[in-house]
Amino acid sequence: MTLSYTFFILLGTAILLVWAGIDIYKKLGLTIFLTALILGVGLKYISFIGLGVIGSLATILYLLQSNQVSGAYKLLLHLLHCLFFIGFSMHFVPGFHNWKIFNEILLSPHAIPYTMYLNVEKPTYIFLFLYFNKRLPIIQYNWGKILKWTSISFILNFILLSLANYGIKLVEWDPKLPTSLIISVWIPRMLLDTALGEEIFFRGYVQKNLTDLFRHFKLAPWIGCILASLIFGALHLPAGIPISIMATLAGIGYGLAYLKTNAIEASTLTHFLVNLLHFFLFTYPMLASNI
Repeated sequence: MTLSYTFFILLGTAILLVWAGIDIYKKLGLTIFLTALILGVGLKYISFIGLGVIGSLATILYLLQSNQVSGAYKLLLHLLHCLFFIGFSMHFVPGFHNWKIFNEILLSPHAIPYTMYLNVEKPTYIFLFLYFNKRLPIIQYNWGKILKWTSISFILNFILLSLANYGIKLVEWDPKLPTSLIISVWIPRMLLDTALGEEIFFRGYVQKNLTDLFRHFKLAPWIGCILASLIFGALHLPAGIPISIMATLAGIGYGLAYLKTNAIEASTLTHFLVNLLHFFLFTYPMLASNI
């Protein structure tokens, strides 16, 4: 178990280092990431098929960022990139074994049982996307603007989702205190897997590229935001229509944060805070009566 924690800590550390966008940190992050892969193979979290998948995704992301391809080939790479992300998110891609931390525990009296894994695929995707993505060092960001729009988007999201929940009744008021396990496992996983992973794809990739696609239209930023939010909601359909609706609405708030700052940090923080509020103050993950 100690080695398993070490493996996931190495993955998380590699992500944080490459997220900083500073060359020396990226090189250190790559070294730690490769070390994690070796350990992951030894612990059977990653098979040799999984290593092949990781190599294929790295090649796709490198080619997309290097602008060495164009036309139909570039379109094919974009399609493959999307399929990889969806496959990773839905756990359809072979070669990976995730670590089950919580198995059908009851976090709220009237909630459905909650199961949580520490995933291998999404953190791997996050690292590779950030590593090959050309971005400013995080210390050069306008953090005043990022925090301003994170706050605004978070408040708007809270109001919008509360009004929607009044009709859908997905959750109810249920404040709870965090345990040491929640603090040490759920919070880092929510930030570095769910929030960051979904935001770099749906906002940093989908919304950005859709905005560029409609750049000749005056409302291109909003078109990109709305379309990315609809796609975000559609990919939550396996969890049910109510969840899909809430995800679409939440996606608009996350998209607003990105639209106003052009920084995935703003949408990631907004996403993380919304999920944090949901976890600690309301039924989690949702009321059993909705099944």
